[in-house]
Amino acid sequence: MPFKALKLLLAYDNTRGHCGRVAGRMVKMLEDRAFTVESLPLTSGEETADLDDYDGLVLGIPVLGLGRQAGVTDVMRSFVVGLDDLDEQRVALFVVYEFRHGTALERFSRFVEDEGGEIIGGRLYKAFSISEQEHELPTECMIRIR
Repeated sequence: MPFKALKLLLAYDNTRGHCGRVAGRMVKMLEDRAFTVESLPLTSGEETADLDDYDGLVLGIPVLGLGRQAGVTDVMRSFVVGLDDLDEQRVALFVVYEFRHGTALERFSRFVEDEGGEIIGGRLYKAFSISEQEHELPTECMIRIR
């Protein structure tokens, strides 16, 4: 039986470019772990995707400034709500923060679960030192999305 790579959608809010830097590196690490990855930077939240085409999702949001009231961005919220059926879809989350992350990852996780997604992992990345432990989320995907 021939090998068939699993396909992931990596969608992220790229406000200030923070998530884009993480996403670019993450795509490479996921592809090194035998995934096919489609990257989708969100600008309006009106972007759409057919989840039947993917074996899992990776979603990312930024937390700007000190992280007070940090949570799901409007762009990401619109995108996720606009997806047809998130039920039983495996989802990995990441949050890129400038100075403090507050409770953004917890809020993001709760939101995606409320929309029907199955959270397989989540990671926080410092915007100005993203290389620290950046391999962890792609490894979680390798283990939990297979």
